[in-house]
Amino acid sequence: MFAHRFKTGLAAAVAAVSVLAAASVAEARVDARKLTCQQAQALVQQQGAVVMSFTNTAYDRVVKNRLLCNRGLITKPKFTQTLDNPKCHVGGICIEDPWKDSMRPLFRRN
Repeated sequence: MFAHRFKTGLAAAVAAVSVLAAASVAEARVDARKLTCQQAQALVQQQGAVVMSFTNTAYDRVVKNRLLCNRGLITKPKFTQTLDNPKCHVGGICIEDPWKDSMRPLFRRN
């Protein structure tokens, strides 16, 4: 009887944690369209990296500098619509370095 109650309680706890985790992930995304340009820029500068929505379906991780990208990635400036600016520079998004492979022959040892 104890084992059954334990399993039922454990299952309920796991379900509750997963619901809370899903809710916090949804809240963690910031909608750039609901912020002023200055607010969006300040948020990225303060947090370092922010998952930001640009439309109802488009979002990305915006970073304040290249150090917050994985190795081999660089930043590309991200401009998006905010409350007061249709093309606000909010920070950068991490992309693969387009020059990485083209520069490799220059540094090859023979």
